[in-house]
Amino acid sequence: MAKTILRRILSTVPTLLGVATLIFVLVRVIPGDPAVVMLGDYATPELVAHLRRELGLDQPLLLQYLNYLRQLLTGDLGASVRSSQKVWTLITQVLPYTLQLTCGALLVSILLGVTAGIVAAIKRHSWIDTIAMVAAMTGYSMPAFFLGLLMLIVFAVHLGWFPVLGAGERQGGLAQLRSLMLPVMVVGLRQAGLIARLTRSRLVEILTEDYIRTAWAKGLSDRAVLLGHAMKNAAIPVVTVIGLTAGQLLGGTLVTEIVFTRPGLGRLMVEAVYARDYTMMQGLVLVWAIALILVNLLVDLSYFYLDPRIRHA
Repeated sequence: MAKTILRRILSTVPTLLGVATLIFVLVRVIPGDPAVVMLGDYATPELVAHLRRELGLDQPLLLQYLNYLRQLLTGDLGASVRSSQKVWTLITQVLPYTLQLTCGALLVSILLGVTAGIVAAIKRHSWIDTIAMVAAMTGYSMPAFFLGLLMLIVFAVHLGWFPVLGAGERQGGLAQLRSLMLPVMVVGLRQAGLIARLTRSRLVEILTEDYIRTAWAKGLSDRAVLLGHAMKNAAIPVVTVIGLTAGQLLGGTLVTEIVFTRPGLGRLMVEAVYARDYTMMQGLVLVWAIALILVNLLVDLSYFYLDPRIRHA
């Protein structure tokens, strides 16, 4: 098992190298010259050439690539073309807001999704099952911007329970928590629908297996059968979807951040794209890629606990 875990960890190295290379290439095929964007359309050719030399954009692509890899190996993501600040500094300023939204939404989606899926599976073909699955499909199908605006109008504007905009950056922890509630519910409710449907379908299939009927015949309680036998065997696909959901949330909160005027990695990426900020775009995509790879690695490692057959393979 230790060799398998080590192999999984080492397999992330070529993946990271491939992602870094792909980012470097894709960013440079985007139309537009960052030097012209920074100086404006009326800048003289001399000024543009001078700025390109300072940014290293006049060097051959191979040399730019090698310098890029050298910086990554030292933990340096470079400086922002637009603001001249360190990319890592700018990322760390907004990363906590994205992590708050991601972790909160993931917690909501797991609690609501798994609970609704279990209840629907136990009460399958009943009105409870129908209501739970209709609600799950409605939540998952509803666009984030529409659900966000709807919640803003109802809970922030009319009822006044939550702030309309912002993340409460300059206020206390309670204000930040109140500002976080609506965005978390918007993102969490959408993902909960997918988890609920998968949990229900997997449990419905497992509850008809012979070993489940045997467990009930032995006199085990419904709770012991459900949590100790059925849910553990249904956990692998559910955990896989939760891992994919976590990776998606880290890079997919852009719409929610814009609707609720929250700082975050998504808004920072949009600003970097508009400014043709090569180094910022590279840094952000690389951070997202590393986060996604780590989440996938944790999901893979969780399989060793959930399935003994994998553990002893």
